[in-house]
Parts: sequence; structure tokens; C-alpha cells
Amino acid sequence: IITDVVPADVQQVTWTAQAAGNARIINGASGTGNQVSVKGDIPADASSKITLIVNGIVSSATSGSITNKAVITPADTGSKADSAIKVTKVSRLPSLIVTKSAVDRALAGDSLTYYVEVTNTGNADAINSVIADNVPAQISGVAWKASITGNGSITGPSSGTGNAINITASLRGGASNKLVLTVTGKISPAYNGTLTNTVTVTPAEPIAPLSATKVVSVGKIPHMRVSKVG
Repeated sequence: IITDVVPADVQQVTWTAQAAGNARIINGASGTGNQVSVKGDIPADASSKITLIVNGIVSSATSGSITNKAVITPADTGSKADSAIKVTKVSRLPSLIVTKSAVDRALAGDSLTYYVEVTNTGNADAINSVIADNVPAQISGVAWKASITGNGSITGPSSGTGNAINITASLRGGASNKLVLTVTGKISPAYNGTLTNTVTVTPAEPIAPLSATKVVSVGKIPHMRVSKVG
């Protein structure tokens, strides 16, 4: 009997057993699930063997090592069992994309809204990524709100006020999974120039941080009215 308990980190497991030479498979020629068991006869000659092929998908949250052990237990009295172990190193490396958008031009005293999207286009989960956005001091009354589209979660507050925004979020692998951040505020009535705002995403996984920047041109055009009576 050949048994192979496939680790839980491997999902959607299927297997197929193939006999060569004078070997034969009695049962378990194919199946699904992590508990693999094949029963067969293998004569004592070099050309006879049973090959077991096991397929599965590594969980998108897995990081570290997966250890898998196959055991063959002979039915013959006095025969010894044998086993083989394979250790596979798994790196969780998500593929994140961040974008930031807003109007290109605004007037001093206008309200301004920034839109930030963080998307995980890879197969691996992004766990506990930190999204930081320091809104320029020329914008006051800043309020922000974050939400998840698809599969993911936010650790800590998902909304708040103030120019220093810091969010910790996890996104499952897949382009449909994203964090959406909306930031609103009011441009100082005295400001004239450009507003440069950068959002930075720092993954917990061993990949480089990424960022997106939006530049808004601000003009100061006062609205004046004069009246004369007499």
C-alpha cells in the first residue's frame, strides 16, 4: 500500500497511479483529496514499478516550507516499510499595483478628492501591506475612507481624519481584489502653485515598496464684486 498525506497547504489535490512492467494496481488508480492511498502488486524485477503522480495548488497564503512524505507498506510478512520525503520551499510574492487619481487643475479654496486603488494581480496573497498617504499641508479638513472590493480585509480603522493616513490591509491573490481609498479635503484659499501627493504601499512580503503620485495645479483666482451707491 502506498500512502501520501498531502499537506493542507496544497489544495484541490488529484492523483493518478500508473503501473509499468509486471506491476499492477489493485485499487486507488486515481482520486481526489489530500489522503492518497494506492494498493498494488510490484514483482521483484527492475522494470516493474508503480508511479504515483500527485497534483495540487499551493494555497495563496502559504509562505515557508511544505513537507510531504510518501510511505510504502508491504503486505508480506517480514518486509519493511519504506518512505521518501520531499521539502518544497514556498515564497509568497504578491504582485501589487497602486494608482492615485484626482483632477488635474483646481482653484484655491476648492474641495479636492483623491482616489487610491491598490490591486493584487498576482496569485499569492498580500498580507498586512501598509498603505501610507501624507496629504499636503495646504489641504485642510482631510477625511478618508477605505474599503475592500473582492476578498481582503483592513486591520484597524477603515476611516478617519487628518493629513497622515496609514492603513494596514490584506488582499487575496487575484485582480478582482483591491483596496479603494477616498481622500477629501479643502485647498487653502491662499495657496497658488502645485500640490504633489504620493501614496506608498509597503508589502510585508520580501518585495519592493511601490508608490503613485498625483500632481494638481492650483490657481488663485479671487472672485471680487464691487458696488457703488450714492
